[in-house]
Amino acid sequence: MTETVTNQFMVFFYTILTGILAGLFYDVYAGLGQVLRLRKVGVLVGDIIFWLLLTPAVYALLLYFNQGEVRFFILIGFVLGTGSYFFISKRTVRGLIVDIIKQVIKFFRLAAMVFCWTAMVAVFPFKVLYMAVVFPFRMLGAGMGLAARGAGAGLRFIIPAPVKRLIKKVVGKAVNLLKKIKKPRP
Repeated sequence: MTETVTNQFMVFFYTILTGILAGLFYDVYAGLGQVLRLRKVGVLVGDIIFWLLLTPAVYALLLYFNQGEVRFFILIGFVLGTGSYFFISKRTVRGLIVDIIKQVIKFFRLAAMVFCWTAMVAVFPFKVLYMAVVFPFRMLGAGMGLAARGAGAGLRFIIPAPVKRLIKKVVGKAVNLLKKIKKPRP
């Protein structure tokens, strides 16, 4: 298949743009690594994910622009695009990307705070209603507990010692009898 010089030049130009795009993707990945302070394992996983995403993207662009034909001038164009990107605008773009990533993180933190506060405001009436319903029962339970403890303390003085021993003995035997009974298996 013969191609015109114009078509080959356009393919070369597109591969230069693909190289620039690959450099930009690398800067996004490096900016994420810088902001998130990735450790060795994070960098390893990030590298694998980066190459797993970049390789199909480059091949898809090559397939789209040049029907999948890989010629030497295409590789030169890709290297020229990536090299020119890193030579010309690496620092400026990386700083801009880091700033954008930081702003996106701040936005998501702010959105999470707004969501939490909204949820707290929405739930507050239900909490108040719950406390209004539950509080009297809690007070009633606490009062009954105090009354039972007071009654138990009063009964200690009223019940004679032989009756206390008898109650203790009967309760102990009942507990032992209940321990011996095996629970039915489901």
